[in-house]
Amino acid sequence: MEEIAHQGGTIVFTRDAWGTPSIRARDQLQSAYARGYLHAYDRLVQIELNRMASEGRLMEILGDVPFARLVDRCVRSLDFSARLQETWEELEGWAKDIFDAYCAGVAAGAKARGWPWSLRLLGLKRRAYTALDVLRMYRFTGYMALGTVQHLAEALVLELVHGGAERGLLEILLGDSVEGIDEAMLRRVKVLELDNILIPLGLGGSNAFAVSAGRSESGHALLMGEFHMETGQLPPLLYALHVETAEDGRFYQGMGIPGLPFLSGGRNDQVGWSYTNAHGDNIDMLIERCKEGRYLASGTWCEFALRREEVVRIKGKKAETWVFYEHAYGTLLGDPWVEGDYPCLRWAGMRERTALDVAVIMEMMDCRSVEEGMAIHRKGQMLSVWCVMADRGGKIGLIKSGSVDQRPAGWTGAYPRQGWDIETREVLPLDKSDLPQWFDPPEGVVISANERRDGAGGTRWINLPEPHYRWERLEEILGRQQKHTLRSLVAASYDEVDRCAARMMRVWGPLLPEDAEFQSLVQWAEAQEPITDITNHRAQMGLFHALHQEILRVVLSASVGAPKAHHLLDDITFTLCFQFHFDQAFALEKPHLVDAVKMASWLREAWPKAKARVDAGTWSLPACFGFSNQITQGQTPAWWGWDKRPVSLPGSPTTPFQTRVMQLREHPMRGAPSFHLVMDMQQDGSWYNMPGGASERRFGPGYGAGIDEWIEGRFLPFGRPQGEPPDRPK
Repeated sequence: MEEIAHQGGTIVFTRDAWGTPSIRARDQLQSAYARGYLHAYDRLVQIELNRMASEGRLMEILGDVPFARLVDRCVRSLDFSARLQETWEELEGWAKDIFDAYCAGVAAGAKARGWPWSLRLLGLKRRAYTALDVLRMYRFTGYMALGTVQHLAEALVLELVHGGAERGLLEILLGDSVEGIDEAMLRRVKVLELDNILIPLGLGGSNAFAVSAGRSESGHALLMGEFHMETGQLPPLLYALHVETAEDGRFYQGMGIPGLPFLSGGRNDQVGWSYTNAHGDNIDMLIERCKEGRYLASGTWCEFALRREEVVRIKGKKAETWVFYEHAYGTLLGDPWVEGDYPCLRWAGMRERTALDVAVIMEMMDCRSVEEGMAIHRKGQMLSVWCVMADRGGKIGLIKSGSVDQRPAGWTGAYPRQGWDIETREVLPLDKSDLPQWFDPPEGVVISANERRDGAGGTRWINLPEPHYRWERLEEILGRQQKHTLRSLVAASYDEVDRCAARMMRVWGPLLPEDAEFQSLVQWAEAQEPITDITNHRAQMGLFHALHQEILRVVLSASVGAPKAHHLLDDITFTLCFQFHFDQAFALEKPHLVDAVKMASWLREAWPKAKARVDAGTWSLPACFGFSNQITQGQTPAWWGWDKRPVSLPGSPTTPFQTRVMQLREHPMRGAPSFHLVMDMQQDGSWYNMPGGASERRFGPGYGAGIDEWIEGRFLPFGRPQGEPPDRPK
């Protein structure tokens, strides 16, 4: 038993084998204090580095490296520091009290920890962590986790058009969201700032699903949640904790981000919830026609509302001054004094509605039912998420949260549009009366896996979802079993059947009938279940996805040239942005764009390249990587123990256990389920696994722990769940 000193009385906690704390506090304020204390004690370096990133100051400590410049430019363009004080004042008193208690806990935990050597080497000085830092961090982490793919997609459309992409390629990539695009207009856009708006982050993913009491063997609702994020880092991005409050006899547990006083997913004594990225199209680019420092709107030249200068310090170099021009819509990415057409970037609701979003996630701390949770999430404005919920009464629900701007007729929002024919830059959100939502459906199952669903009245909220393969596979698994247990939910989460391979090879098989190795791949794709030889299965998955990627490379190279195609596929998460639509064409479901003759030609060119890539050992599947410390990045000797040995992971980019490995602007990125959390809502707790442990210190609690258990599907108790661990069936 360990203790945290507090003016209201001692707070006690214990840790499990992975360093995860279980806290006993008096009330909500003590609970918030303890969360802040342990976040700082275990993850102070992570908090400080993320704070620097959220302020757009990475180059100040890392130097002028491409990744740091991209993040700094994006953060300062969107201005995550805008209206922080006003946002703070909009919060209710009880929420402010929790913020203040959390920040006081951070200060105490940092003092007990001492200033880390790594922060000393980076030249960072101690400074208080405040409520405004929390709000800025919320914007930053929300954007990096959920918004970067939407931002990237629109920037990529602009880059493709400038690279010579014709209408046919844009129709393949954007599908029905291409309606209204004006390629000629986009070719005239100034692209001097383009490298600064291409944010190559976003690994996508997340699964969440729940079954109602009527579909559960226990007679109670069950829920499974997992965020698919960057992994392979020590410590992990998320931090797990469980807290009980003696005053009301309640508990609050789950996964959160160090630096934020609330959990990103988990449960209390009555309700459990988990999120997936809804890919709501809440980031838009308007093209502004500028000259003499003004922009054109319906025949009138208008002044920008604000000229903002920011001095950017760069380690080892002279500081730079960045100038931004803003109006009610967003931030211009260019100089309006140089005549031309420039992108103007907007994240819907970021400046005006942060307080509403913070209220949503904080109100879930005390939510008592799925009905109440759905009402809470209807208020969400800034972050686009699907929320899956289950409660102690046996109910389940699914709702989309977040807002999308109303747009002029004919603009889907999936690409930049000219703004000079629009009279005003003030925008309103879409009417939420048509928000997609399901409460306790008769089939007794709700599932989310980053899918596209329109409102019942036809409102389009999502233009570029992730492919539906994980969603379809989870529906298949959960639908065919009448009664579910926690173990059957875990089995679904760890499933490795690849529906993308099955769909594509069924169509591609007849196009290269003379190639025996190709036909062997066809046979594997058709008969994946049951998986009897996991080594061969993963090798075949790797070969299929190499082929899938090389076909896309052939298509892009023919339109924009090989160097540009290689950049898009090897340096940026291009596939994730557009696969939902281009797979429809690759499956010959749009013969006016791609017919069997064309597909056969692409296959003949791509197939030997895919085999060569796999044979050379340069392909990323089956996934295998080590876990590296966030500071040392694998550069220390193995015997020092900062980094962990390489491990083989399940899955592929399109299986329920989703795995992605890529290189992004010299920055290695590995995506996978960052945790698994499964619960029976009648019990006082959950079961979980998470790779990497609680502490960022080499000899801290749980450092590097839990990796094997996470891969193999073994679980530890979280709180006081009953029964045996729901380990993955062998």
